[in-house]
Amino acid sequence: MDLGDGSIREGRQVEYEYAPAASGMFTICLTVKNDAGYVHTAREAVCIGPAFRRGDVNDDRRIDIADAICTIVYLFGDAAAPAAVSVARCPDTADANDDGTIDIGDPVKVLGHLFAQRGPLPEPFAACGGDPTADGLGCTDHAACGK
Repeated sequence: MDLGDGSIREGRQVEYEYAPAASGMFTICLTVKNDAGYVHTAREAVCIGPAFRRGDVNDDRRIDIADAICTIVYLFGDAAAPAAVSVARCPDTADANDDGTIDIGDPVKVLGHLFAQRGPLPEPFAACGGDPTADGLGCTDHAACGK
């Protein structure tokens, strides 16, 4: 079994504990081979670490115009404002275009999704999950996804 972090284990029952520093999205690949030589492989994406929902900047379990406003307050307003504090706890939520930075393009992306039929935001969008894109933003607390 390929555990997604470079570790490989074999056996009928495999248990594995990821190192505390390991976080992000991992793909676990399970290959089963029976005595007759039949082989089947299954893959499953697993989030290790904090989950979030892209675009839910104010952490209220929905994506609406308030999330775009929160990102604008974070960019141009008072750093102590509740909106800015929410972004600081989970910057990945505000990275609506998933380019690894938070800038004016992010609230524009949310508004395009909401009002101009510009399609969905990048995953994790439909449900809580880990960021499939490696960047320096991260997320330490997104209550809508159970931290």
